Amino acid sequence: MCGLPGTGKTTASRPLAGRLGALYLRVDSIEQAIASSAMAPVDAVEEILRTIS
Repeated sequence: MCGLPGTGKTTASRPLAGRLGALYLRVDSIEQAIASSAMAPVDAVEEILRTIS
């Protein structure tokens, strides 16, 4: 889901993911983890994907 800040994306997507049995991912959290990681970006993404799998 995408949209401007404050338009209700999180409010709508969390319950929707629950109803669909889908995984809710917040891209901002993933980007923050990559930025604060000492690993190379590709390694960081692979580590995050392993963690949430």
